[in-house]
Amino acid sequence: MSEILARVEENKNRLRPKLTEDLATKPLSGMLRRETWTDHERAQFSPFELSLAEGTISKQGYAELIANVYPVYQALETRLETLADDPIVGQFHIAALARLRFLERDLAFFYGLDWEEKVANCLPSTREYVDRINSVGPVGFVAHHYTRYMADLSGGLMIYAALKKAWGDSDDGLAYYDFSEIGDAVGFKNAYRQALNDLPLDVDGKLELIEEVMVAYEYNIEMGKILAQRHLAVTA
Repeated sequence: MSEILARVEENKNRLRPKLTEDLATKPLSGMLRRETWTDHERAQFSPFELSLAEGTISKQGYAELIANVYPVYQALETRLETLADDPIVGQFHIAALARLRFLERDLAFFYGLDWEEKVANCLPSTREYVDRINSVGPVGFVAHHYTRYMADLSGGLMIYAALKKAWGDSDDGLAYYDFSEIGDAVGFKNAYRQALNDLPLDVDGKLELIEEVMVAYEYNIEMGKILAQRHLAVTA
């Protein structure tokens, strides 16, 4: 077991007894938010994430971020198509959320037309993250979908505005955060949370989803940690 997965495993035995009773009576989305809030804050207030929100990240650091996010979304969107008819995953087959074409535009801007060759060697933890997305079942897949897309949708507008201002009011390289196709972001997120609540899951299924969201957070936190060490002179 990798160090990333071991960190999640430590939480499972602690959380399961408390969660089992609550999940039988309370909405899944609320429980999901409550039980992963600490992980959310660890990610949101990490040095690398703060550098994005404050617009202080270098273009080189940002380019390496999207080079590592790209294979994650490639795995998510490729597998989403294969699971489109699944009664669990099919609820989240939402074309307006797709990020690949936007990321490809940004990668071409930063790396040139031969960007695929230049970004082929992602971080080892990113490869492990991709392998995880490709190996989990439908419930676990929804956990990764939720963590990645909702995080980018929630923080994307703020990061977009900060980077655009820092880089001279240019949209070049920032298509990743273009969620204009979804319309009302608040209404969309509320509908997404309701779709989670409506999933036909028993308590064990809900536990599986929450625990896999914790896994997803750990992979994203690890990505930010390594990128911070490379681009922000962070040593720990």
